[in-house]
Amino acid sequence: MYGNDAQLSECEVYKVEQSSQVSTEEKPWRNVLWTAERKDELMEMIRNHKPLVASVSQIRILMIGPVGAGKSSFFNSINSIFMGRITSKAMSGSAGTSLTTQFRTYPVKDGREGKPLSSVLCDTMGLEEQSGAGLDIEDISSILQGHVPDRYKFNPSTPFQPDEQKASKPASIQEKIHCVVYVIDATKISLMSDKLQEKLASIRRKVNSLGIAQIILMTKVDEACPLVEMDLQNLYLSSYIKSKVQEVSSQLGVPVSCVLPVKNYSQELELELNCDILLLTALQQMLNFADDYLDDVGIRKDELMEMIRNHKPLVASVSQIRILMIGPVGAGKSSFFNSINSIFMGRITSKAMSGSAGTSVTTQFRTYPVKDGREGKPLPFVLCDTMGLEEQSGAGLDIEDVSSILQGHVPDRYKFNPSTPFQPDEQKTSKSASLQEKIHCVVYVIDATKISFMSDKLEEKLASIRRKVNSLGIAQIILMTKVDEACPLVEMDLQNLYLSSYIKSKVQEVSSRLGVPVSCVLPVKNSQELELELNCDVLLLTALQQMLNFADDYLDDVGM
Repeated sequence: MYGNDAQLSECEVYKVEQSSQVSTEEKPWRNVLWTAERKDELMEMIRNHKPLVASVSQIRILMIGPVGAGKSSFFNSINSIFMGRITSKAMSGSAGTSLTTQFRTYPVKDGREGKPLSSVLCDTMGLEEQSGAGLDIEDISSILQGHVPDRYKFNPSTPFQPDEQKASKPASIQEKIHCVVYVIDATKISLMSDKLQEKLASIRRKVNSLGIAQIILMTKVDEACPLVEMDLQNLYLSSYIKSKVQEVSSQLGVPVSCVLPVKNYSQELELELNCDILLLTALQQMLNFADDYLDDVGIRKDELMEMIRNHKPLVASVSQIRILMIGPVGAGKSSFFNSINSIFMGRITSKAMSGSAGTSVTTQFRTYPVKDGREGKPLPFVLCDTMGLEEQSGAGLDIEDVSSILQGHVPDRYKFNPSTPFQPDEQKTSKSASLQEKIHCVVYVIDATKISFMSDKLEEKLASIRRKVNSLGIAQIILMTKVDEACPLVEMDLQNLYLSSYIKSKVQEVSSRLGVPVSCVLPVKNSQELELELNCDVLLLTALQQMLNFADDYLDDVGM
């Protein structure tokens, strides 16, 4: 021992305090093959890994964690394994403030002259509990969405401001983050402050909203438990490490199965087989989780956007599908257009006036084309917005106006007059409008929180409209909005939508009230946030794609 033997170091005192808690399980609580063959197998799997999406050449893994937890050390350790020697490419250490001041993307090569592997480890400035210090949460949002370039230098007091031209269109899925790894020091889990836990919780909420895969990398397991320090193969026999895994799982709200204990290389001069197996197992799991993300909503959003971009109406004379939005005041007609426009612009937009006033915010008939990005071409549909329906006669949208709209007679920006229905020009009405000018799909926009409170008068107005639409054979859909406000389970996580019994009952109720099949009721959440949310986008795009399909069924029937 260096120094005075009578004076124990802080680390040694910690170990003595914990030694009384060290006990072993009767059998390992996770199974690991601690063999050279297993290491070779893991390395080969990682070498040969191909992301599930053809447009993604490398999985991008973002490392987030407190200062000194071991983010940079994890990259150095993985790099060391594939280089066959200890390396130190990324700056690492245990300073009180973050040694990493830039956003760095570290590809790993298969040996000195080898080809790049299918993973890029993205290193960030360390999290600190004080506000205005360490990594800013807004910077994480920009990183997740692929806007932050390599070597960008963080400024804790000023979040990253993306270039306006680049921010006007969404980054490709190749540029985005596919897996987020929270790097947590096993020796400090019980000492994590409330402020730091809240920072991590805020990040998790953002990552959840984007549907990105998440893992906890629990480092320094050898320093946390004398049994593991003695022999790394004792890791999954240690009751203490098992308790730390459960504790950090509970603190961060990540399943126990997603907590991966490792030992990074820090002071070693040579590679160690057991250490390599834990590190490679963790990296392989990150790649698997990223593939789950790409296979799930990430790829689905891109697929939906591409299908909508390439959609061609079945009738050659119709260049754009015209979709009419009808519904009570405040149900979310204008918000649906804004949400769809936001997805294709890659940022939140508010082109159509929306709100929750007692009377309709929309006073004109508006036809809203959507462009594929700021400089992109118009997409093959037009969303038509109307004045909101109100239960009183002589207020809100008049049913006669709906008839004129359906038949293609009402021009864009016509101002509604609830007491006087639209009077078309006699010369124009002497001949019917072209199929291009007519409505091809009608969408009833209904607030999920107000279905049970719908008045008899409003229900009768909707029934009258439905009878008219039926007589023309036009496709019909119900868009059930505000599902997050209707159900706490869905508000917590939008992916719970189709697990919610309450939402299922609301779908059945609105189907029965309006006389539209359950299969034609599409639950969505319109964008109300400051940034796009992946799960929200997938629901909205799925609804839009269904509207285009239903419109094609109508065109196939009347236009051939």
